[in-house]
Amino acid sequence: PGRGTGLGLSLVKRSVEGAGGRLRIESEPGRGTRVEVSLPVYHGEQEGEDPAPLLVAGDETVLLVEDDPFVRRVAASQLGRFGYQVLAARDGAEALEIYRGAAGQVDLIVTDVVMPKLGGVALYAEIEKSGKAPPTIFTTGYDAGELTTDFFADPQRSLIQKPYSSGSLLRQVRRLLDG
Repeated sequence: PGRGTGLGLSLVKRSVEGAGGRLRIESEPGRGTRVEVSLPVYHGEQEGEDPAPLLVAGDETVLLVEDDPFVRRVAASQLGRFGYQVLAARDGAEALEIYRGAAGQVDLIVTDVVMPKLGGVALYAEIEKSGKAPPTIFTTGYDAGELTTDFFADPQRSLIQKPYSSGSLLRQVRRLLDG
């Protein structure tokens, strides 16, 4: 009684970092603990950016790879609502199994960059070993500046910073599929 498993703060930390934020904890015996959460400001759709138009709908198969169950559920729901067939995986290792079992049916991959077992870039490299990978959208809650290299200069690969709107995800999906 009065003591937890210690799981609560680790879940908070993961959620905060997944949203691009920071968690700072200061603890002093006899005085208590101070928890400070910093999250980026969400400005909504950018000025002049239309909400997701109807043309973002499709019927292609998207392999969605996301270790955060909430983000995975929301993204899968949005993609499904716009007609896409969604194969969901919780990490790169599971995604690789699904991809190999789908026998060329995956039209596009949406993958988190940082995940346990096998991250998004490593997943992409594994898929490339067996032939050309489908167009791929990489998502990250970390500083995207560290990831913008020549790797993302390829028009078949793009990077979206978390948190992202469903409209921006759907536009990127359609843009890459339409090539």
